[in-house]
Amino acid sequence: MSRTVKLLIGTESGLFIGESRDFSEWKLKGHYLTGFSVFCSAVDWRGASPLFYAGGNSSHWGAAIFKSEDRGETWKESKQSPCFLSDDSSKKISSSVEEIWQLQLDGTQHPDSLYAGAAPAALFRSDDKGETWNEIKGLSKHETRDLWEPCKGGLCLHSILVDPGNPNHLTVGISAAGVFESFNRGETWKPANDGIPAAHETACVHKLVSAGGETQRLYQQNHVGIWRKDGIELPWVRIDQGLPSGYGFALAAHPHHSDQIYVIPHESPEMRTAPKGELAVYKTQDGGKSWSRSSQGLPFPAYVKVLREGLCIDEKNPHVLYFGTAGGSLFASRDEGDTWSQIFGYLPKIYSVKAFSLSS
Repeated sequence: MSRTVKLLIGTESGLFIGESRDFSEWKLKGHYLTGFSVFCSAVDWRGASPLFYAGGNSSHWGAAIFKSEDRGETWKESKQSPCFLSDDSSKKISSSVEEIWQLQLDGTQHPDSLYAGAAPAALFRSDDKGETWNEIKGLSKHETRDLWEPCKGGLCLHSILVDPGNPNHLTVGISAAGVFESFNRGETWKPANDGIPAAHETACVHKLVSAGGETQRLYQQNHVGIWRKDGIELPWVRIDQGLPSGYGFALAAHPHHSDQIYVIPHESPEMRTAPKGELAVYKTQDGGKSWSRSSQGLPFPAYVKVLREGLCIDEKNPHVLYFGTAGGSLFASRDEGDTWSQIFGYLPKIYSVKAFSLSS
């Protein structure tokens, strides 16, 4: 049985699509969404055929969400992009959404719904397959809002988790405000940062993921280390001992093994590149008790950085991983991160990579 692979590659200058059959040869298609920086994308398998989504940001046209119904061949902008509305009946726009940072499908109980994370930090939901969007005001008006502060990338909501066992349970990550949880589909929220010291005035989470095979275990890459949380009422525990650095952005979790995650460390907040130029991917298979290092097939020296959406696992083929660098190189591994090869180079700055495979 052959397998077709597609990669949605979001860059500083639009979207590209990588294609391969059985990983034997890669072709690059595009250029799509020109004029927009693509920070995130999503693939929706809940219908009869997959839908592709991408979040685009432009200093000229503003933030927008795009959808493809033909597996990336053509794209159209949503009828109404996420925006902030005043509370009065006229619903005039009171301020603008600056950037789209994350797209996340809602649970299978809501097959037409998905979420968008934005800057300045806010969460939006669409209930019509991305055509129109509504602000989740319970988070925007949270009582701690005045303590939230922008980091180098701005004040952004960049991580969204929907509990597969309970779609009313949402968890988000905000830089720099921390992790927040809702148990009523976004009406009310509470901070979930116990155990993590504040990097600024608040906890500065860089990337948040849920563990494969479990609904309660979470991992996060934070400004001050890598952390694991084993239950709703339990504190975060630091797990980056044995790594060259606890600082970074990229983090990915195996979809079926709750103890297995991958990170790509950076040297420090002041030096946001591979430590000592030694680009490597680190894997734990025991929840962070120990780590293995892989650099086989990667260049050295390589003073490059990998951004928060730059590392991904093909959920339908989870022994395959990909990551893209801010220098425009894209690497792939077919053995759960043990060895790597470059499949594309000389692309614009890569913000995001999303993979899916299809048997044929």
